[in-house]
Amino acid sequence: MNAVIAAGVPIGDPKIEDLLDVFARWLKSGINCIKIGTIQSIDYTKMTASIQIVFQQALRDGTYQTIPALVDCPVFTPQGGGYSLQFPIQQGDTAIVLFADRNIDNWFQSGGVQVPADGRLHSLSDAIAIVGLNSLATPLSPAPTTSEVRLTNKAGNAKVGINSAGKVTVAGTSGQTLLTALQTLITGIQGLQVVVSGPGTYTVVDATTKVAQGLIALQGLLY
Repeated sequence: MNAVIAAGVPIGDPKIEDLLDVFARWLKSGINCIKIGTIQSIDYTKMTASIQIVFQQALRDGTYQTIPALVDCPVFTPQGGGYSLQFPIQQGDTAIVLFADRNIDNWFQSGGVQVPADGRLHSLSDAIAIVGLNSLATPLSPAPTTSEVRLTNKAGNAKVGINSAGKVTVAGTSGQTLLTALQTLITGIQGLQVVVSGPGTYTVVDATTKVAQGLIALQGLLY
């Protein structure tokens, strides 16, 4: 019975194809490209996160070990033209973790075009996080719809949306929408009554109480 080396290549009669395959596997095993991680903590001042990779690392002896947490990983924020879309990232959020081709330290400290601090390649130290990824065990809630783009909370009862007809909606956890609140307020304004109690003396009366109801609805919806 022939002995074998890594990846099942026989010691007695190795073929060049087998050796090249082993070398390719070994080379690729040391390259970090994209991994999935879980946010452990977030620093909003530096906009960096500590991230735990969800995959264990295979060792040469066939065992596995947990990859140490990545620290001070820059977190991607959608932005452009002086505007940004910001989320209250929390512990437990899932992220796509990208690994830069070169050392990013000098760029991260100073911005602009920089010479890499050293020659490291695809290192775990050069991780960049894009937060927002779901497994089948933790599906996106609420589920997306084909008729509306929206910014919403997990319960789906507070949102800003634009539908396929080009209309905008704003809804809050109070059960009110901006449309219904404004409709109530306008109805009240239209129903206001002026009560004259004497020469030059009058009182504006919200006879239907709709103005007050509209204001309460707006206060429960907006901040």
